[in-house]
Amino acid sequence: MSEKTRSLLLESLIVIVSILIAFALDASWDRFRAQSDLRQDLAGVGDELAANRDALASQMLLVERVAGSIAALLDAMDRLPNATQIIASDTTIWISQRTPTFDPSFGAIDALVASGRLAGIEDPRLRRNLAGLASRATDAGEELLEAQNMYQIVEAPLLFPGLELRAVSGVGARLPEGWENHSIEGGEQIQFPNSRGLRSAMEQRRALYQIALGELGRLDDHLAEIASVIGRQ
Repeated sequence: MSEKTRSLLLESLIVIVSILIAFALDASWDRFRAQSDLRQDLAGVGDELAANRDALASQMLLVERVAGSIAALLDAMDRLPNATQIIASDTTIWISQRTPTFDPSFGAIDALVASGRLAGIEDPRLRRNLAGLASRATDAGEELLEAQNMYQIVEAPLLFPGLELRAVSGVGARLPEGWENHSIEGGEQIQFPNSRGLRSAMEQRRALYQIALGELGRLDDHLAEIASVIGRQ
């Protein structure tokens, strides 16, 4: 083989090796960028989960307060089953009329799915949990929506003819911020209607809130588990 031929072969080999190295560097850079983008996406998901857990904790406190106020009214109504009216605190009545719901945000997870980077998560369980989280949250909040419908369709029509709503309309303005976290005393004593139908509707709503608390507690555990796994990624 002539010197010129060997020189051409060497030059060709150098060109081929250079091209292969460039391809490898491009592929490595693409992998690095994809992993970096995925880490940023997961950081956003982690922040979103933390915000949702804070909102969930607040709503669970509210549900507990509403259920407790309903229970207090039912106790007073049960003591006078034949009376058409009872006397109760306007604060207790006002709280009992709240109808909490839970509507979490999953924008960061939606963006992760839309980008196609969900498939880049190596942990298959984490992929499944993130993909199914919105549906699981909807299921956990079903009893809250059912309780809201119970109030609007059944309880309110039984309640409103015998309750002067203006007597409780100012309660919310006088309660301190974050009242769900504090014991609330005082308030005006006003009349509250009492009937078997109203007691049954209120008991059904109270029972739905008790079920909801269990479901929401399990959802919070699930969110905490997902957040913990993301934190280890």
